[in-house]
Amino acid sequence: GKGGAMEAERRIDIVNFMAPINDNTIGRLIDLICTAHGEGSMEIHLYLSSVGGKLHPAFTAHQFLRALHIPFYTHNVGTLENGGLLLYLASDQRSASPNAKFMIYNSEWTFYRDHIRFPEIIEASESLKFDVESYTSIFTERTNGSFDIHGCLTGPACVMDTKQALDAGIITDPLIRAPGIPELAKIWSV
Repeated sequence: GKGGAMEAERRIDIVNFMAPINDNTIGRLIDLICTAHGEGSMEIHLYLSSVGGKLHPAFTAHQFLRALHIPFYTHNVGTLENGGLLLYLASDQRSASPNAKFMIYNSEWTFYRDHIRFPEIIEASESLKFDVESYTSIFTERTNGSFDIHGCLTGPACVMDTKQALDAGIITDPLIRAPGIPELAKIWSV
């Protein structure tokens, strides 16, 4: 009947993001999602594995993904480190594969010159402090708030398996499984 025709028109897009976080990869991710949405996607599944990278593009991607007006799911298919976790947390529905890993560690600032002026050191310090507070705020808002993420961002790294991540509210789907690929799904890759 009519319901079957409506269901057949529902298009699901899978976006595979298996890359470090930088301006180029996040730009490509945003472009792919905009293209999928423009072509009629009704639902996006973002399959993630990332060793992290730059936080500024990760913050941008998080805000972009939170603004999507279609159902959006994230799945950790391997390892999510720092910035990769910010992409993952953008979804309200988050799942993970068996043996998936979550790792959060402190940030760094790279200076590209041999001679650094004192104001540049202060700027770097203030920027890092802002990033830690922004990351902590997003993490706390998007999880159950039971895990002290601030310590991981300013001290030793924190590594979590799927059970620990589920307990911390990082994973929202208690069924740990490999991601599915719905029939007729359109697949994109970064």
